[in-house]
Amino acid sequence: MSKPLELTWDKLIPEGSGPDYTRVSPVLQIIKGLMSEDAKTPPVVASLNGQEVRLSGYVVPLKHEGTRVSEFLLVPYVGACIHVPPPPQNQIVHVTAKNPIAVKGLFAAVTVTGNMSTQMTDTELAETGYRITGGDVRPFKEYRRVRELKGHAPND
Repeated sequence: MSKPLELTWDKLIPEGSGPDYTRVSPVLQIIKGLMSEDAKTPPVVASLNGQEVRLSGYVVPLKHEGTRVSEFLLVPYVGACIHVPPPPQNQIVHVTAKNPIAVKGLFAAVTVTGNMSTQMTDTELAETGYRITGGDVRPFKEYRRVRELKGHAPND
């Protein structure tokens, strides 16, 4: 089995398709979305279709039982999809977990590994440009490491 392609959110935007809003604050992304007169669907990176990938982000639950989430939107920043407008479709991944995961509150940081498709999905919260079905979902380890640094722990 080959190693999954390590993705960052900017890699979900085709080169030359327009400004990369992943490098600005979420607030500026919201303002840009509210002011935009361009309602066309943002393009996806077609070469990612069928690729085994690994991507980290935040969970916006869609289907859950208690604290166990089986289906969710993976988004690049906290607050995405709760406000209007949501991020562009090529910045939201619809994930169906292989096994339901326990999350502690809204917007848990996770890393998802699985087969990506460029299939658009229309959910109750947002339209997505990508999908990972049967994804392996793990807590985002780097997030914990940062919180363990002196000055970053809850008790500091």
